[in-house]
Amino acid sequence: MTRIELGKKYGNGLGIEVGAFHNPWPVPGKVTYADKKTRAELFAQFPECQHKPIVETDIITSAETLEGVDTESFDFLCSSHVLEHMENPLSAIENWLRVVKPGGHLMIAVPDKRFTFDRGRRVTSYEHLLGEYLYPGTVADNRIFHLIEYFVRVDKNDIEVALKRAREMPKDADIHFHCWDEQVLNEMFEKFSELVKTFKIVEWFLNGQEVILVLEKL
Repeated sequence: MTRIELGKKYGNGLGIEVGAFHNPWPVPGKVTYADKKTRAELFAQFPECQHKPIVETDIITSAETLEGVDTESFDFLCSSHVLEHMENPLSAIENWLRVVKPGGHLMIAVPDKRFTFDRGRRVTSYEHLLGEYLYPGTVADNRIFHLIEYFVRVDKNDIEVALKRAREMPKDADIHFHCWDEQVLNEMFEKFSELVKTFKIVEWFLNGQEVILVLEKL
């Protein structure tokens, strides 16, 4: 199944897309675009994308909390290559489910680390994510370790340089805080579903370098 086919099946009615950037999910429904920055601010941050069709932001909010977005106000939610940027992914999933009506769907695409610059990093375990979900205070404590690991494994910095960069990074740092392969990602969603009992997985497949899944809110 392609993204277009998936969008036709699950993207009807009113939807919200988190962090669409220049690659919004193709759906027939009416979509509200949420991002932490305006279109102009995104162009300023990514000048190399000046000629790409970055969507206009309708709601300025955190992709993790969707603060200000009403509960059960949308029929579907789309997220493409956003979850790995979340410092607390399980909390993000919970909030994405919050804004969707019962019976509505989340269409999520996540890069498989085996095919990206994350290939040299260790996958993030469900146990690690669960700890941050259950004890949110640990997220800020773990942040510097995620940054250091990223700079060492991806940017190939030595530990001293990585530590200096991590300490100087702004709070809105935009990196892959977490990474998964298909197997570990599947385990994460299955175990979280068993824990919260608010969704079920209705679609799951590897689409080139990314994993695509659809969750149905119960």
